[in-house]
Amino acid sequence: MRKIIFFASLLLLGVLWLGCKSTVTNISVTKYTRNPTNLYPVEAVLDVRLQAIRMRSIHCTAVVGLEHYPLRRVKNLDNRWEGLIFVPADMKAVDYWFKFDYEENAFGAPKKATHNSPVYRMELLDK
Repeated sequence: MRKIIFFASLLLLGVLWLGCKSTVTNISVTKYTRNPTNLYPVEAVLDVRLQAIRMRSIHCTAVVGLEHYPLRRVKNLDNRWEGLIFVPADMKAVDYWFKFDYEENAFGAPKKATHNSPVYRMELLDK
């Protein structure tokens, strides 16, 4: 009987853990032709399954090296952000990731939290 309770509790924990996970989807193009402004668009979608997150408190930035570029929420979509990142003219590729800062409901005041995406690569092609 103890084994059944133990395995049932492990299964329940696994389901709860998977059900609360947030995922980031990069919907940016991975290859761009170089342009004279050196600004390139990036877009991300955050799929949130945690009900404690205050959706209107989410702020997204694209991080390139030590530089943070703010992204703006796409109108009429709560989970999609877009913006521009700067890539110096001498670079043929750049690695970047998305950082989401938000507030979660907690006992008392809301607490601040962060979710980071995996690292993505953008390649720049000469004309």
